[in-house]
Amino acid sequence: MQREIYFTTLDFLMKAIEAKEAEIEAARAPVSRDRLAAQMTHLQRRLHLEFCYLSAYADGGSETL
Repeated sequence: MQREIYFTTLDFLMKAIEAKEAEIEAARAPVSRDRLAAQMTHLQRRLHLEFCYLSAYADGGSETL
């Protein structure tokens, strides 16, 4: 169950990042691109945090980082 949560969450975040990359490429206005780039940075930070937390959790540790 722990590994399933781990992979499901990481898969969701990776798909969100891929979708955001496509959205950034399709944006024409500079303001939109800046906003989308900021959202991408947020998604990448969240992916990193989730990866750290969930990898510790998936390995059976009950302690959080």
